[in-house]
Amino acid sequence: MVKLVLEQLNRSRHERTGFDCGNDEVNNFLRKSANKLQIQQASQTYVLVKEEQTAGLQPIVGFFTLTYSEIRREETPSDEEMKKFPRFPLPAIRLAWLGVDSQYQNTKDRIGAAVLLLALGEAYRIVSNSGLGVAVIVDPLTKQSDSFFKKYGFQEMERDFGNLKSLYIRMTTVKDMLQI
Repeated sequence: MVKLVLEQLNRSRHERTGFDCGNDEVNNFLRKSANKLQIQQASQTYVLVKEEQTAGLQPIVGFFTLTYSEIRREETPSDEEMKKFPRFPLPAIRLAWLGVDSQYQNTKDRIGAAVLLLALGEAYRIVSNSGLGVAVIVDPLTKQSDSFFKKYGFQEMERDFGNLKSLYIRMTTVKDMLQI
């Protein structure tokens, strides 16, 4: 199994141009926008790199980007727990981007699952520290990513995203998943 460490994106330390997850939109975000948005404090990107230190820039195995968002209880019509909240927009964390380099996809190491769990853990930490946030929201780019997130308990929202629906997972479910 590959030993990996999670770090905040640092353009002087992490090799972004060689990352290729097979989706140009995700690749381009990491290469061109992630660092800029991080500097602007609009989002935070975390990368997984191999544990061993090497000279030069570190290749990125996987990454995720978090930002703030909001959710309305009306967007989750069948969720009894969400119906307990007030009708105004509620704070949430958006898992804005997630990618795993193609060479690490579909391996026994399950890097995609590891990246998702790390993202949910970081989202939970943010919510725990701020006291604000009832869910994690994601907008799947493809049917494959939609299936991936649903496999881990994300549910459809009454919010369209292209040909798919935005997805969410309640923070209480995240807490249970992470066994915190």
